[in-house]
Amino acid sequence: MEEHEESEYLEDSEDSEDSSDISDGQPEWDGVLKHWMLYIDAPTYTEKPIIHLVGSPDSYRVETRFLTDEDEDSFIDRVNLCDIPNRQGVYDAIINAGERARVNNQDPSYNSQVYIIRLLRALERRRIVSNKDPKYKEAKKKLKGKQQRPNVMQ
Repeated sequence: MEEHEESEYLEDSEDSEDSSDISDGQPEWDGVLKHWMLYIDAPTYTEKPIIHLVGSPDSYRVETRFLTDEDEDSFIDRVNLCDIPNRQGVYDAIINAGERARVNNQDPSYNSQVYIIRLLRALERRRIVSNKDPKYKEAKKKLKGKQQRPNVMQ
């Protein structure tokens, strides 16, 4: 029997007090954009890759690295997306998709949340995750419901 690990989206922020306010189906904009990352919950810290954006709105870049204790301490929410085979080739394919994903530094509304949603679509196209899996479909829907829509014209 093959072991499986969970692929999760994680949200972190320095302001972790209120992350669950809902208004008209979208999270209430409190002025603090929650940072999202994709992380593979593998057996040990050195085996838990994360993929996310670092930088600022006009100079984002993709960072892939392993989860640290500091990362774990900053999480305010998790959404378990799906199970993936516990194999290095699968991890490598996910990391490769993350590193190859287009980063749009020209669009002021582009952020880590948009990046993660687009990365999930890339993983679906590569058949790493299945958009036919009911657990994944429901988790992705939940995740998209958490996506903040800041007014970039303020």
